[in-house]
Amino acid sequence: MNFTRLITHYRQLRRWVQGSDAHDRTLELLGTMLAFQVRDKHPIASLREVEFRVFSQWGDDGIS
Repeated sequence: MNFTRLITHYRQLRRWVQGSDAHDRTLELLGTMLAFQVRDKHPIASLREVEFRVFSQWGDDGIS
């Protein structure tokens, strides 16, 4: 096994042990649930009624 693969496996194991992958997936699932709730809300008087934040991987907000 070369050094690069060893480092990759180490980082994956560390994330698993620390739970960061599970935490990120939980946030994604909660965001999906919130998106479905917001989708069914009518009428919307203000964006403040339906806005929510899950997480941003690179500091972007997902709006393009």
